[in-house]
Amino acid sequence: MFRRYLAVYIAGALLIALAVGAWSAYSLRKSEASLLVYSYQLDKLEHATGDVATIFVGDSSLGNAIDAKLFGELEGAPAMNLALTATYGYSGSYNMLRRALTRLHPRNVVVVQAADLPKREASNLAAMLLGEEAARQASAWERVTSPIAASLEYVELIYNVDSLKRALAYTFAPSHTAPQFADDYPMQHGQFKPTADTVARETLQPGVDKRKLPYLGRIAALCREEHLNCIYAHGPLYGDLCAPSRAYLDEASATIRDAGLEVVPGTPLCLSAEQVGDSIYHASPAYKAQATREYYRLLKPMLR
Repeated sequence: MFRRYLAVYIAGALLIALAVGAWSAYSLRKSEASLLVYSYQLDKLEHATGDVATIFVGDSSLGNAIDAKLFGELEGAPAMNLALTATYGYSGSYNMLRRALTRLHPRNVVVVQAADLPKREASNLAAMLLGEEAARQASAWERVTSPIAASLEYVELIYNVDSLKRALAYTFAPSHTAPQFADDYPMQHGQFKPTADTVARETLQPGVDKRKLPYLGRIAALCREEHLNCIYAHGPLYGDLCAPSRAYLDEASATIRDAGLEVVPGTPLCLSAEQVGDSIYHASPAYKAQATREYYRLLKPMLR
């Protein structure tokens, strides 16, 4: 009997160790991918020369929707896409904008984030990933509480069943390659395939994370200080989700306006099943040029 209990205990301990190890590998690789995007955009910014009329900051919904070269041609003035990933959230957009303004003097700044970002929990891990730049701008209270909160967040993630499932699948996948960049952003792999229950499962329900407001407010305040024309646009969304998510989208837009940023009417851009890329928030590579034209059409009346 003792040996049976011991065997069960050992098997359980090994399973936990495997799960934690899988999550750690998944988390590190995910962070590595996000850091590679961050490094890529910083390098591009470091070598930027000349005037830029419009700067885009945001996440992967931006990176997969806006071709900066084409947007600049449509606007008749250079544009730059500095998209990060959703891991960095609004804090990433704020810090990327601050960095950009040390080198460039744009007329317009367009923040483009995934439609669901206002309801995602604020990430302390993301803030820590920003390193010294974020630390210099954090309040004394944030410097004390953020590392503690980030540690608790990491522990919480480890024991999330869905995260562990994804981690295991990711860890034992045949290969993991560094992202290849095309048109200012990592190339997509695969395509989202809607199913019968996609709308029921993915519809965005009302409710926003109020902890995101400080960074939205900082973006708006920085724009006022620098006399910039700053605009917020929701990133693309799988079209069948647009109507059922309307109550949430209206609430999110109101929250963003309360923080001091104007929201572009007509966003999110609602994508057909053929126009969706590898996520319900990503335009497909084949549709990126048209998505750029659509965003330019929506933004044009608001640009300087």
